[in-house]
Amino acid sequence: MHVAGVVVGHGFERLCLHRISLEVFAFNPRARRVYEKVGFVAEGVLRQVLRDGDDWVDATVMSILAPEWAAHRGHPERRG
Repeated sequence: MHVAGVVVGHGFERLCLHRISLEVFAFNPRARRVYEKVGFVAEGVLRQVLRDGDDWVDATVMSILAPEWAAHRGHPERRG
């Protein structure tokens, strides 16, 4: 499991959180894939939130809920 999965597991299993969310910038598709592999789901896009030189970059808001984590423990591909 990725380090991201260990951190998320700690949040749900030890800290008893209900929801964990994050934002990932469009120029970082590898990070987004890691979050998806752990079970994060895209909720929406924040348009043009970061200035990158002369360009603006979008960010995707992603989250995972405690019941989702409990169902797959960081391996959503194994779900049902």
